[in-house]
Amino acid sequence: MYQLVGTGFKEGDVLRLQLKYNASKTYDLPCTLTQMGVAAQMPEGIETGSYRLTVVRGGESQLIGLTNLVVMDQIPAGAQVIAHRGAWNTTNASQNSVASLKNALAMNVYGSETDVWSTSDGHLMINHDATINGINIENSTYAQVKDQKLKNGETIPQLQDFLNILKTSTSPTKLVLELKEHSTDSRNEEVAKAVVAAVKAAGVQDKVEYISFSLAGCKTFAKEAAGTRVAYLKGGVAPAELHQYGLTGIDYNIAEFRDHPEWVKQAHDLGMSTNVWTVDATKDMAAMTNLGIDFISTNKPTEATVIKTYYDEASKSGK
Repeated sequence: MYQLVGTGFKEGDVLRLQLKYNASKTYDLPCTLTQMGVAAQMPEGIETGSYRLTVVRGGESQLIGLTNLVVMDQIPAGAQVIAHRGAWNTTNASQNSVASLKNALAMNVYGSETDVWSTSDGHLMINHDATINGINIENSTYAQVKDQKLKNGETIPQLQDFLNILKTSTSPTKLVLELKEHSTDSRNEEVAKAVVAAVKAAGVQDKVEYISFSLAGCKTFAKEAAGTRVAYLKGGVAPAELHQYGLTGIDYNIAEFRDHPEWVKQAHDLGMSTNVWTVDATKDMAAMTNLGIDFISTNKPTEATVIKTYYDEASKSGK
């Protein structure tokens, strides 16, 4: 099944696929309207390649552009969806806000990612950037940071606020905590220990996973939270090396997987998970799913969920 996301489609539309370098390979596919566009059943014998995609309506046609088709012997299950900094753009929520976390929990996606900094006096704060409203979090006290506002009017949350929400939630959605890179390895290790201690004190160990660009922080997570998924973000390191440190996954930018697609199988052979960030284009979601990626971190969890559902259904039916 071929899915085309967009608006303006009508019943009776036909998708025409023409192989870019062989016009004799042209296929007219009747369409079915879907929630996000149209779908068409792929014909037997179509081959992998670049195709010109045209929408035909009656006697008129409109070239959409080029599409790359990948023909597989077996369709994989859909990659799990992680809402990047929460599900913030599904409503008017700010990134890393309480509202964005609650939105993600309501969606029941696999995970809601968020970012953790520590103030100079040890308060764990939720924010992506090193600064908020010009105040450097790591170098400031809690008193200097605590009243700062997000764009949606919320006060900057503490990690404890998120853990309290998680404790009472019945959603299966996990909280994926990213330790932001602090100024030194020893500082990263110290903050990682504090994060794990806070999670344990809240009693939500089974609802939390850990990621970081800091390798020292990841190693600390693996030691302090044994049995919990811990993945490295920076890239440039093969799965086997991270496996030696006790890490359970790689969580790399899409460019890293394009350069090293072999790392997906290498990770899986070691029992490690694979996650790709931050993927917002549906064609890239599909490409990474085709590669066998386990998790997709995205600013568009609604669209990613549609892609996941399509793959899940297609993998069961074999179409």
